[in-house]
Amino acid sequence: EFEPHFTFDWEMEDDTYQSPTTLADQSTGKARTGTFNFGLDQKFTTGTELELNFYNTRTRSNSAIQIMNPEFESEAEIVITQPLLKGFGIPVNKANYMIAKNNKLKSDQDFIGAVIDVLTDVKRKYYIYQYTQEQYRVALASLERVESLNQIIIEKYAKGIASNVDLLQSEAELARMEEAVLAADNMMHGAEDALKYVTNLIDDVELWNSTIVLLDKMDYEKTELNVIKSVEIAFARRPDYQAANLNLKNKDISVVYYRNGMLPTLDLQGSYGLNGLAKNFEKDLGNIGGGKYPDWTVGVAASMPLFADEEKGKYEKSKYDKQQTLISFQRL
Repeated sequence: EFEPHFTFDWEMEDDTYQSPTTLADQSTGKARTGTFNFGLDQKFTTGTELELNFYNTRTRSNSAIQIMNPEFESEAEIVITQPLLKGFGIPVNKANYMIAKNNKLKSDQDFIGAVIDVLTDVKRKYYIYQYTQEQYRVALASLERVESLNQIIIEKYAKGIASNVDLLQSEAELARMEEAVLAADNMMHGAEDALKYVTNLIDDVELWNSTIVLLDKMDYEKTELNVIKSVEIAFARRPDYQAANLNLKNKDISVVYYRNGMLPTLDLQGSYGLNGLAKNFEKDLGNIGGGKYPDWTVGVAASMPLFADEEKGKYEKSKYDKQQTLISFQRL
């Protein structure tokens, strides 16, 4: 919005008309007019608009009363417009830019949050797989002890030392432990599949059918957390908090922007130009460079809608949006 814009236009017009005076030697007149204009427009963050224009017109006609034929008109002009109410101020004019910049930063935080989620999910799947391996080992060890105990009960039963009830209880416990081993094995393979899926091994058949061997072991030592320090780190680094904070700033900018939109338009306008007023183009340019024929204008332009219902509605909506966003921010 604040980049300079170059403008250019060229036009050739051929006109046949009825002579407006009896002094002309012909009843119809012919005129050919060529225009060549270019300029540079620049808007500043204060709302100030600057225009640099250079106008050139060449007119040739068959009129006998035209003193200069062809006639040249050239003018270099600078025009400045400064809003005094609506559209005034850096926060108002940079609102769209600041919101877009915050949205870009917010997108960065969203991306960081997505990366953190993926990495956390991978670590979680890794440790779950390790945990299920430990569960499987414990289940196997328990099954071995129950098998040894069951063998002892069988030998005692054969010697008449153990009863039928002891033997049935031992076999039931053995069956339960075998079931526990099968369940632990199923959980371990399910955890392994989940780890393969989250690490993108699903597309490689050879890797998918292989067995994952974990190199690192989880440290089971209990660590005490400093809650206050953890909260401070969360406020400083959590992407969702940072993104929500940027979103709240955008709502503040919108409130300021739409509040300014309810003001009437009151613009201070001024221009200063240098005219050529010579018989040919070269002298026109010489007169402009010498500043021989200056002209200027200054004034104020004002406009205001009678009711401004639309502007008031947008401002009220921006306030409610800010309140809603603030509540969500406080909950976060």
